Amino acid sequence: MALDRYVARLCWNTAGWEHPTGAAAGSESGDTYNNSHGFGHEEWAFNFNWMLDGWKYGFLQPVNRSIEKVGGQTLDIKLYTINPDGRVWSYVGHIRRCEVLTKAQATATLKEFKRRGWFDEMVKQVKSVGGKTSGLRYPDARLMFNIRYRRKDVDVFDPMIPVGPRDAIRRLRRYTLTRLSTKLTRVESEWKTRTAAASLRTTGKRKRSAVAASTITLAHNQLQNELCVLLRGKYGSDAVALEKDFVDLTLRRKGKPTLIEVKSDLRARDALRASLGQLLEYAFVAGRRGDPPGELVVVAPGKPTNADHEYLKHLRATRKLPIRYVQFSHGMKDVDL
Repeated sequence: MALDRYVARLCWNTAGWEHPTGAAAGSESGDTYNNSHGFGHEEWAFNFNWMLDGWKYGFLQPVNRSIEKVGGQTLDIKLYTINPDGRVWSYVGHIRRCEVLTKAQATATLKEFKRRGWFDEMVKQVKSVGGKTSGLRYPDARLMFNIRYRRKDVDVFDPMIPVGPRDAIRRLRRYTLTRLSTKLTRVESEWKTRTAAASLRTTGKRKRSAVAASTITLAHNQLQNELCVLLRGKYGSDAVALEKDFVDLTLRRKGKPTLIEVKSDLRARDALRASLGQLLEYAFVAGRRGDPPGELVVVAPGKPTNADHEYLKHLRATRKLPIRYVQFSHGMKDVDL
């Protein structure tokens, strides 16, 4: 049975919606939550470090405004955002199966977040951008958590997909949950497929508004540090080198080094794309120095798909590359290395 399809707006964020950035505070028109509190609860929408039994719990303001109508339902939601000056409209992502929480589920989620210390982290992050932490303390937990979804059911667009100038979604300016219908057929066509470009891609320089580079660097560094500590505890400090010859981590076992490239990408495919060239160069340099690697490893939070596994198998079989992918995210206590 096909799910009801909706579009919903996210507040502007410059960290990939992993934590609040204060990027839109005070800049949106009208009396919005973001303006009055300095942050929005949806700014943790793609923080997949905080997962409960395989579920990501989050919040969407448009769902909040329709909570009595859609409570307990599973929806298909397309997400978009508008930059602070209102000139840039972008599609952010797609949640194919988004469950709307009941009050009891939201209450249990908030309790578990507090038990694990994640709620305290949220408070600290709000304070760090000058937001009002009173916005995290409501009697109804659904004002903090009103949806949940599994990572496999989410597509995060990086870079974000520009909204066309004639796209009907531009008629939707408020944070409302809008059901796709014949009135928004243009929106439907934007999401079904993405056709080949009729002309060459634009070259030169442009400002990338989707993600702040400094924030991604910090997320990368955190994963790199946690993995380093974990591997040193597992194999000994002398077996693990950090940033040696620009390699994120080098693990030496049985006389040969394993070169490890860490990425914070939420999709394994993106991490593989970004890492492969680096690892090949590191392997080349190591070989010229008489110390060729025994294995090349990409480490990132995303769960690899069957297509990712097939791609790696192809590289090992036809290109003779000793490469593999390892899933690792914040807080994990062990890793397959």
